[in-house]
Amino acid sequence: MRKLDKWISVVSISLCFTNACVNDDVSPAPVQSASFKLADGSPISEAAYDDYNPILLQLSNGYLALVYASTRTCAISCSGHNIFIASSVTTYAGDGKLPAFNAPQVVTGNSSPLNYSSRLRLAAISSGTNINVFAKSSSGSIEYSGMISPVSAVPINVGAFMSSVITSICSTQALLGMDASNMMITSAGASGPISRFDWNMSTPPCPTNTFANTSIGSAINISYVRAADIGISEGFLVADSAGRLSAHTATSSGPVIQNFTDAMTRNSLYMTSATVFKANAAAGDLLVFSAAPSAGANSDMYIIVNKTPSALWLKYTPFGTQPKP
Repeated sequence: MRKLDKWISVVSISLCFTNACVNDDVSPAPVQSASFKLADGSPISEAAYDDYNPILLQLSNGYLALVYASTRTCAISCSGHNIFIASSVTTYAGDGKLPAFNAPQVVTGNSSPLNYSSRLRLAAISSGTNINVFAKSSSGSIEYSGMISPVSAVPINVGAFMSSVITSICSTQALLGMDASNMMITSAGASGPISRFDWNMSTPPCPTNTFANTSIGSAINISYVRAADIGISEGFLVADSAGRLSAHTATSSGPVIQNFTDAMTRNSLYMTSATVFKANAAAGDLLVFSAAPSAGANSDMYIIVNKTPSALWLKYTPFGTQPKP
């Protein structure tokens, strides 16, 4: 059972993620969420396991690929933390309503689970009908799968092993995400510098293309918001280690998305990651996130179903302006 459903059934209140309004300083702001589900209607997330850092991609054929990290077990001796991928059963209509997904498959190297010993940071990109998944645990280098098909009824094998990014100095930094051009963004530490680099090139060395806004160094992940929708060249929604979602750019740190924070608080949930899903058209964009009952507890995976990431941004930062705290 999805933990949010369980919480609602046990504690009866009028305000909850699935049917509630959250007041902010402008107007009532409804924030509704839904979980990722299998073809039989059951949720992908399982309460016994930590399912976190979900990333959603749309393929060129309209189908979706869900990438996430989990501590769940599997038929081939999964232990610790692994990467799972699930493809959608049907194409995405761009209406904010997710299709059902096929059973998630674990990513393997040489047909064996990767079995990372600690929590993973993830990023992913798509090209045609394939995806490339990037992962980093608390130790070691940023690794990538190479282009793989997310459609499979068996474990998804990446070859002998995951490859390390070529830019070796950057590879040991904290993986934060990708920008609009699919350049990788990393952090040298909680206070920066923040770099972005081509993961497939050996030069120049890190740090390069550094951000002036070093405050995002403490982020769990950051993700790009469509420039045309917010009126500036690059803006990011940033999920930080304190469970907050904020608006930032490469040069400016901005406000907490308070209506989202309020909804999380009132549902006794703690956000553990958040990423922007960019659909084939802007109207279908979604905020994808994982959340737990408290810091350190097992997470489940959700989406915001009635507000696009751009709409969340524009609630607190006017169109065409840099965000301000």
